[in-house]
Amino acid sequence: MSATAIQPVRVDEKRNRFIYYSIITWDNNPAGMVQMYLRRLRIFGGLADSYSPVAIDLVDDDDSIGETVMLTRKGFEYLRRKLHFLREEVE
Repeated sequence: MSATAIQPVRVDEKRNRFIYYSIITWDNNPAGMVQMYLRRLRIFGGLADSYSPVAIDLVDDDDSIGETVMLTRKGFEYLRRKLHFLREEVE
């Protein structure tokens, strides 16, 4: 299956926990939109080569995480500006 949504995630290393952000979906061509943002991140150096405290989870049609893609800080901020995702409150 191909990813149809993304969920940004950040590691809070001081508190040793994950911080999740709202899942981003698209009505028209969701798999194509995920691929478009991945291509953009790849082109301008937004993908990290190794471990990074910021990432996106690629979410499939059945709401399962297919892959986690590590981002650079620049890549994470680019997605935040373009997609306007919000932090999810987790108890």
